[in-house]
Parts: sequence; C-alpha cells; structure tokens
Amino acid sequence: MATRNEAGNLPAELSTFVGRRQELLDVRHLLTQSRLVTLTGAGGIGKSRLALRVASEVRRSFPDGVWLVELASVSDPSLVPETIAGTLRGPDRSVRDPVEALTTFLAERDLLLVIDNCEQVMTACAPLTATLLRHAPAVRILATSREVMGVPGEQVYRLDPLPVPAPGDPAAGASAYPSVSLFTERAAAVVNGFTLSTENADAVMELCRRLDGMPLAIELAAGYVRLLSPVQILRRLDDRFRLLSGRGGAAHPRQRSLRATVEWSYDLCSPAERQMWNRLSVFAGDFDLAAAVAVCAGDGLEEPDVVEAVADLVAKSVLVSETHTEGVRFRFLETIREYGVHALHEADDSDGHALSEFELRSRHLDWYLRLAEELDRDWFGPRQRQWLERLRAELPNIRAALSFAAEHPEHARRGLRLAGSLGFFWRVAAMREGHTWLSRLLAADPAPTRERTRALLAIAWMMASRGQGRVEEANEGEQLARQVDPELLPRALLLLGTLKLQEGDPTGMPMLEESVDLARHLGRDSETAYAVFGLGWALGLAGEPAAAQPWFDECVATCRRSGEHWWRGVVQLRRALVGWMHGDLDGTASAAADALRASRVVPDLLACADAINLIGALEVGRDDRRAAYLLGAADQYWRDAGGSVVHTAPWESLLDERMAECREMLGEAAFDAEFRHGKNDPLEDAIGNALGERTTPTVPQARGGQAFGLTPREHEIAGLVAHGLTNREIADKLVISTRTAETHVQNILAKTGFTTRSQVAAWYAELAWD
Repeated sequence: MATRNEAGNLPAELSTFVGRRQELLDVRHLLTQSRLVTLTGAGGIGKSRLALRVASEVRRSFPDGVWLVELASVSDPSLVPETIAGTLRGPDRSVRDPVEALTTFLAERDLLLVIDNCEQVMTACAPLTATLLRHAPAVRILATSREVMGVPGEQVYRLDPLPVPAPGDPAAGASAYPSVSLFTERAAAVVNGFTLSTENADAVMELCRRLDGMPLAIELAAGYVRLLSPVQILRRLDDRFRLLSGRGGAAHPRQRSLRATVEWSYDLCSPAERQMWNRLSVFAGDFDLAAAVAVCAGDGLEEPDVVEAVADLVAKSVLVSETHTEGVRFRFLETIREYGVHALHEADDSDGHALSEFELRSRHLDWYLRLAEELDRDWFGPRQRQWLERLRAELPNIRAALSFAAEHPEHARRGLRLAGSLGFFWRVAAMREGHTWLSRLLAADPAPTRERTRALLAIAWMMASRGQGRVEEANEGEQLARQVDPELLPRALLLLGTLKLQEGDPTGMPMLEESVDLARHLGRDSETAYAVFGLGWALGLAGEPAAAQPWFDECVATCRRSGEHWWRGVVQLRRALVGWMHGDLDGTASAAADALRASRVVPDLLACADAINLIGALEVGRDDRRAAYLLGAADQYWRDAGGSVVHTAPWESLLDERMAECREMLGEAAFDAEFRHGKNDPLEDAIGNALGERTTPTVPQARGGQAFGLTPREHEIAGLVAHGLTNREIADKLVISTRTAETHVQNILAKTGFTTRSQVAAWYAELAWD
C-alpha cells in the first residue's frame, strides 16, 4: 500500500540502457521547469525506456516515490482513474467520485507519476492530468504518448531515433554511434562473444541506417544473430522493405522501418510461433506459462508446443521474460502485441488450426474465472498475502476479461461470476473498482441466478464495510440464496441481520442465530467464523460485552487454527471497539494489537490504520507524544481512504475526547507537531511504533522547546540551506522549479520565526532529536 516516503514501483531494468545521454539531460531539465512533460514519438522509438531511466535517476527527489502507471492494457477511459489509484494502492472506503478520491489522495503528496501509453485513452488522460496538476501541487507527471495531451503548461519532448552512421563513414568509428552500440549489445546477449568486427561492421552500420535508428527495430533484428549473420539479416530485411513499399506500406519512413522489421520477425517465426504470437496477444499486461497453456493450447497446438513456442519467442526477443516473486511471467512490448492483435483479426482458418479472437477471449475469461474461484475457495487460510500479490499482478488481465464479458451479453453471466468470486480481493485491495465492475455486471444480467446471488452479497458486504450497507440489496441476496444457492445463506443472513439491527429492527437477531446454525451444519470453518462473529458483534453493540466474548473467542480460535489473518484482524478490531465503548481498556489494547499484527500480514492497511487509531487513543495519559504521533498517522490514512470504522458513531465521540485530552496535556504546539509527524511518516513506521517494535523519534525541537513542525521536504531543504546551497542549486538538486524551492524556504522561515538563511543554518547545525 502506498504510504508516505515509499520509493515507488519502478521495475528493475532487464538490459543495459544505451545512448540517449543528451535526451536524459534534456528531460530532467524539463521536469524542473514544468510539472507535466510528455515524451512523444512513433511506436518503438523508446519513449517508455527513456521515461523509466529518467524516473530512476530522479527518484531520490520525490519523498513520496516515483510510480509507473501502465495504460497499454486499459481500453475503457472510465478506468483510468481506477488504474492510477490501483497503482498507487491508495486506500478508499468511500463512495466518492474516483477522480475526487484520487486528487484528495495526491493533494499533499510529493511524487512523480510516470504515465505510459496515454494515447489510446487520451479522452480520459488529458482532463484527468489537468485536474491532478491543479489540485495536487507537489505532483509531477512524466507521460509517454504518440500524441500530445494539450494540457496547459505541458512541455512536449519529441523523441528522435538513435543516431546512425552516414553512408561512407569508416567502420573504425562505428561503435561511437548509439544505434550500432545497441545492436552490438543486444546481439551479444543472444550469442555470447558477439562483437563488432571488420567482417560485420559494414553490415551492422547499414542495418542501423536501413532501420532508421528505431530502437525496437534494431533490437528485433539483433535477436536473430543466433540464426543469421548481420549480412543475411540485412539481405532479408531489404527484401521485406521492397515488398512493403510495393503495396504502399506505412506513410512515414520510420514507421515503414519498424513495420518491416516486425513483419520480417513474424515471417521468420515458425507456424507454431506465429500462432502463439497471435493467440498470446489477447493477454493484457503480463501472464504466466500456465495461463498461456490454458488459453492457447489446442486446435493444432498442444501443451508441449505452447511451452516450446513461448521459449522460442523469448529467444527471438518477441516476448519479454521477467522473474517475479510468484514466478516467471511474460509480456509483449506494446507495438509487438498490437501486431499480434492485427494478425489475429486477419487470420483465417484455412489450415484448420486457427482460433478466432472471440474464442481466445472466451478462453481467457474462463482462465481468470477459474483463478478467481480458486481464490474464493482458498481465501480463508494462510495464503492471503500470496493471493493478493498474485491478483494484483493479474489485474490488467482481469479487467480485460471483465470488459469482454460486459461487452458480450452471452458472456455477462460468466463475467458476473468472475466479479463475484473476487469479492475478498475487491474488499481488501480494490474496493472502488470492485464496486464498479459488480454494479456494471449486475445491471447486465438481472436473472435470479447463483452468480447474481454471490455478486449481490459481495457488493452489499463492501458497502456495509463502508458504513453504507442497504437492507434492500442484502434482502434480495438472502431471498436468492434461499432459492438458488443455500450454501451462501449463512453469509446472506449474517449481512441482512446485521444491517437490520443497525436500523433498530430486532428481527435481525434471529437471522444471526440462524446464520450460525446453518454455518455449523455446512461444516466449513470460514462460514462458521463469519457467522459467530456476527452474533458477538451484535451482542457487543447491544451493550452485552460479556455475552459477546465467547463468540469472539470462538471466531479468533477458528482463524488461528486455519492460519487465517484477514478475518482475525477484522474481528479483533471490532472486539477492541466494543471493549473501548464499555471501558475495558486492557481488553481493547490486547485486541487492537492483535488486530494490527494480523492485518499487517495480509496486508489490510485500512484495518491497520483503524487499529493504530485505537492504540493511539489508549496511549493518551500514558505517553502523550506517542499518542499524538499515532493519532496523526491514522488520521492521514483514513482521510486518504475517505472513512474509518473508528470515525463513526459511537466511537467518534470517544476519539474526539481523547484527542482533546491529549492536546491539552501536550500543549497546542507540541501536539500539532507530533500529530503532523505521524501524518508525514510511512504507515509501516507507525505500525512498528504501535506494536512496540521501534521507537519513532519525536519532531525536532527548537531552542526553548518550541516545536516548528516542518514537513520532511522542508527539513531536507533546511539541510541544503545549511550546506550553503542557493535556491537555484536546491531546485536543480531536487528536480523542482526555482519558484517551488523559494516557497519552501519562505515556509521554513515563517515556521521557525527566523529572518535569515544563516539563522536557519545555525539552527539546523545544532538540531537534536529527543
């Protein structure tokens, strides 16, 4: 989950970065002058690679990280805000407009967004970018696109191909050209020991000229040195150029160069490799080998053929292979995937082995449906963290599968089944996006089916966790469960009974008791743990905390026995709230700490923030500085999320009382300083502090004990001032504008009460941490 001061999510570079030294300097300079820089140019020219290298070089200048948002797999403009929020892993427990939620989350953050492949969803990207720049003043955006955004203040940097040798240039100087160096390095990665020599230099130079210095074209050509010499590659490419020119080809020479190279690479593939290229293009983002086999095997390609073809496409640089924590995954570069999609559209079944795009996307939907149902069966157990990591990696493909289902009425029910089976994932990791998909697919398939029952309960549970549950939806889910899926009835009764009691309807209690009886009859630990919690929670809210404890105990014991963490965290947090409401401070502290430990494992950081809030409130009167720090950390997180369990009746009044008491004990200035410190710290630091694993230093104190409460960025700039840097030098070092640096220095002077930079420097030199 994105918290303050995280490094971001930039991927590791898989190969060396060649050339572009001047471009790197130019783009870095533009980022100091403008908050929006757009790299434009033809597909395959290297926009993404340059953006990632620039981002890597400036990442230390952004306290809240550098974040890569990949839009290549997003075709629905309405999902752009959700995709950015999902990349940032911003918490959300509200029903706010997604753009409002995103801008609120970014408003106080100092980070760089690298938004890649904007062109296909430009209708959403341009206005959203303008909104983010307007409402999040410390956010900068580095975008890549084949067209400009047209947003006020945008700096456009048009990327040219790599320099190539001129005709007649001596071979002795060939290696000085970045295009030749790129070919040589990529060829050496394919054939160990490949070097530029007197025998091949002329051919390599001519290849780079013929390919117009287009990096992707050069890399594709270099991938074939295992099979062909540079002279043979050049000869075959010349044949492809003549063929392409004879039928019109692309309009621009550079586009012709890239298209010719991709077509030539495609033609050099075996029939099985070409079929795999086509079939794999239905994947959005990356995928693993099991998915490739499930979607692509059959109709002429059996499992061993699929495995071999994937390996061959990796060897030919058509597919990129990457090692992740969950295993090896594969992906296309977007230009190459686009060619596969085009070839798939045009493919015929004359050889009897072709699969239509519709059939492949149906298989793709089936694979992710099976994955989601496996999650649903396996969630109540020890593998929750692994499931979250896996599904976050698969989210682009899940979106593609859900989009396909939503666009084809005959598949709407399977899409509804997929969205409903992901209920636990949506609840923990992507609540807003889950609500969007469930709502869309429930509207597309209103028939009273098991799929609708599961989806209704999933969306109703999410709304209830936001404090916005509605009896009407829960009632429909309960009635459908009785009709078509009795195994879901315990969960339906738990939800409906809880909502009825919250509305003051006493008929909710018998429903909760029936839920427990049915769950025990089913004999599944998960359903029993959910149901018995419901009774404990209801009794606690009804003012019977002693009667609630055995139900909480049973639920927690079941979770521990199963190795389950998420539900244990939810239950222990509610137990802590009941204890707090009834004055059981020791029980509250123990339950809140266990809730925090369990929720951290998953991780469910919304629950973590709520537990920190409780622990902070309990520290008032014991360690007031620590209390203020923890309350500040939780406050920032729930403001980002748009809601908190603790910040709802009846606990909000208790929290307000504790915060007022803490403020009075510490004094206004000291409380505000510690509270701000908590808001600015990473949530992981606050978790460690709350669990006693680490001691977080309090904010710096000026002479006389008056807290200044500088932000982390202001502390950093104060240090640079102390080292004698001018505002312009500070701006260059931190990749910010000179005006922004001046504003930070003025804020430092205002907060400290100093009037000169030398006073700031003297204070900083004497600064000590309590």
